[in-house]
Amino acid sequence: MADEATAYASLVGRGFVEPGNAACSDMIVRITSVGAAYQMPQGPASSALSPAEQCSLIQWVAAGAPGPGSAD
Repeated sequence: MADEATAYASLVGRGFVEPGNAACSDMIVRITSVGAAYQMPQGPASSALSPAEQCSLIQWVAAGAPGPGSAD
């Protein structure tokens, strides 16, 4: 993910993020599935995102996943 626009296009365009619907967003399922084989980031449970980091991503998706440069 070379830059913000590419990262955003990859996450939203490939269906990893369902704007406005955190529960159906694969990215959110993966970051909140600590200890699962599909956990993101991969690695031991200690590599999981903090609750605050998870909350920030959930709120971003719930807010419609505004893209780079948006006013939101």
